[in-house]
Amino acid sequence: MGVLAPAAKWRAYVIPKDRTPWSQFLRQAFRVQVLRCARCGNARRILAEVTGADAVKGILEHLGLPLDTEGPVPTRGPPLADLPWAS
Repeated sequence: MGVLAPAAKWRAYVIPKDRTPWSQFLRQAFRVQVLRCARCGNARRILAEVTGADAVKGILEHLGLPLDTEGPVPTRGPPLADLPWAS
């Protein structure tokens, strides 16, 4: 059993007890208050989390937004030609 397992003795020392909300990470990274309306400043509420592919597709189509049908961009290695020691 590893230290991340729910019953591990060391879990409390590895996993922080109070987690940082995702809105705080977005505020730090992008300087955006995601839980405040940019127009009026009122608080926003999270109504739902949409994760199903069919539901996301239906919402995007309804809003007239483009669908990303190409999928994720494939990974690539580092640009070796740009590294001075690689030539």
